[in-house]
Amino acid sequence: ASSGDYAVVTGFADPATAGETYTATVTVFDRFGNVADGADATKAFAGTLQVTTDHPTGAGESVPATVTFAAADKGVQTFAASLAKVGTWQL
Repeated sequence: ASSGDYAVVTGFADPATAGETYTATVTVFDRFGNVADGADATKAFAGTLQVTTDHPTGAGESVPATVTFAAADKGVQTFAASLAKVGTWQL
């Protein structure tokens, strides 16, 4: 499996409503800016990415610690997350 160069999270509502659960999509890209999906003579990304937020911990948030990709995911994976506190937070 290839190592992706960078990942982008999309689809999480902005602004989001505190306490609501949203589905976010993580897309892994290769060094050329292509989705690490196995096309373009590269192998599809397989591995685990850490998910972080600056939302206060223990405040009722629901954010997975990691997102795991199999080669069959073709560089794209989704996860559900919710942030409980009102404010401006990064995911």
